[in-house]
Amino acid sequence: MRDNELIITNKMIKKNLMKHKRNSYIPFLLLSSIGLLLSCDNEDEVTTSFERVSSTYEEINGTGEVVIPLRSTGSITSDNVTVQFDGTATEGEDFELVSINSESMVIRVIDDNLFEETEYVRVLLVSNGANVGGNAIHRLNIVSNCEDIGGLDVGFFAGDYDALEDYGGGTTYGPYTITLVQDEEDPTRFSFDNLYDSGCDAYMIFDYANGTVAFPNQSPCDSPLTNSSGTFSIDLCEETTLTINLNFDGGDWVYRFTKL
Repeated sequence: MRDNELIITNKMIKKNLMKHKRNSYIPFLLLSSIGLLLSCDNEDEVTTSFERVSSTYEEINGTGEVVIPLRSTGSITSDNVTVQFDGTATEGEDFELVSINSESMVIRVIDDNLFEETEYVRVLLVSNGANVGGNAIHRLNIVSNCEDIGGLDVGFFAGDYDALEDYGGGTTYGPYTITLVQDEEDPTRFSFDNLYDSGCDAYMIFDYANGTVAFPNQSPCDSPLTNSSGTFSIDLCEETTLTINLNFDGGDWVYRFTKL
């Protein structure tokens, strides 16, 4: 009987071991299932960010589109990512959003043919379901066409200049520094403090609409200055240069101001 009891006992031990072995698979299967679910979740995760922090568009190229690359996983649309703008440029006047997808954002820059300082757009990606990570901000610089002078206000002439007098035939005098100051009551009148590099005060009247300029009768440093008139032009492409062509004191010469 003891032998039989021993056999029964061995069978019971073997049975219990097999039962324990089967049960040990359960935690493993649970962990494997969780890992699989997590893996699937990671594969379905939608993320995006800008590939670079800034770009530049020059209006001399006319109205055109800027393609800003994105680094994305999953499908990016305007439904799961919102785009916000701020900066000195105005949406609808200077630029507009064309499209956004997983590969890029496209912004159209509008050449308005107006004189403007360089403006910028700060583009911000905001999550609306997608995960926005890494670089979520991009700066788009918009450089105005230097040939566009539409909307240029005569007040732009105020400031410090290098003045050069050109009498023709290779005869020049200067440069020397003058400062043009716009009159508060008459915005077309600009006084300056160094006529002929003499330290004397004088003033000019600009007719911006017609492109003309005049030195009305005046007496800087108690010296009579006869009424003189001429035309002016402005070049913004290299250095800001205000060129005044005058019939001045009985002769034709050029007064060229380069803004400092």
